[in-house]
Amino acid sequence: MASLIAGLYDRHTFRSLKEWKEFDHKLWQCVRKGSLELIREIPDPLSSAPVRWFRDLASGEVYLYQSPDIERGGGLWLEVRNDELEDWLKQSAHAQ
Repeated sequence: MASLIAGLYDRHTFRSLKEWKEFDHKLWQCVRKGSLELIREIPDPLSSAPVRWFRDLASGEVYLYQSPDIERGGGLWLEVRNDELEDWLKQSAHAQ
């Protein structure tokens, strides 16, 4: 059975604004319920959207999330393997 966080969305980028809004709503609903936690948020100098890391409290899985940029579109939803998490967070700290 897939974890809650893995089941939120099955692609790495968002195909439409509607799809992203539905995902974003579900994601923050899980945070409010205490199923997921926001572990870090940093501004992205190349985008209007910050980069955020979320952890599934039941499975421990971590995902990187960036909502679509108003001008560039896209957005990201990527699993970050536990062995890569420290490197991702270090890189983000240097980018600030």
